[in-house]
Amino acid sequence: MCGRFAYYETEDIEERFGVTKRTGLHVGASYNIAPGQVVPVIHGKHGDIVVEGMRWGYLPSWAKDEKIGYRMINARDDAVEVKPAWRGGIRHGRCLIPANGFYEWKKDARGKGRIPFFIRPTHERTFAMAGISNIWTAPDGSEIPTFAIITTSACKEMEDIHDRMPVILEESEEMEWLSANTGQKELSRLLKPYSGGLEVMQVSTAVNSAKHNTSHLVQALPDNEEAAEREPQ
Repeated sequence: MCGRFAYYETEDIEERFGVTKRTGLHVGASYNIAPGQVVPVIHGKHGDIVVEGMRWGYLPSWAKDEKIGYRMINARDDAVEVKPAWRGGIRHGRCLIPANGFYEWKKDARGKGRIPFFIRPTHERTFAMAGISNIWTAPDGSEIPTFAIITTSACKEMEDIHDRMPVILEESEEMEWLSANTGQKELSRLLKPYSGGLEVMQVSTAVNSAKHNTSHLVQALPDNEEAAEREPQ
């Protein structure tokens, strides 16, 4: 599961991902990206590497209501080739979602709610999560680019928090993921738990509200604050 993420080191997006074309999207720092928001997504188109604003929440072509997208923010790695809703995306709409980290919530052992954590690779600053995209045509004829983040089994650092995590691609794998020439076997090989090491930090429960969007959200809580946030409210 991946229900929130952060992307704030945005200045080098063209250089980092080899972007050759952008759609005029203003890429601003965001520390608390939530479903339904429009964020920069990298994909290939007619030989270009394009950065384009897409709405988080995948809408297949048959969707009648755009609210369906809120239920389709994640696509399981073991379902993208099987479920009809995802097939078009994995075959023709593979994309990269730039990020600096993502959030996950752990159930409090005492049943007093959930504890938020911010998680990021230990050796990378900006990285890419594997995604699939589709341009949905609304009833009024307008086109809305949408995407979902692919999830896989949790790696060792994540197992104590949640059993799923986003697919984090190595930088050397990113263009292979985007390439139209990459076959199904190779794609399946890329959809794996991250093995490069993760930093996991307990953070403030302020992240629970998408209205909060400051750098404070990605900072680890001091030990005394961790204890305070675990106390029943």
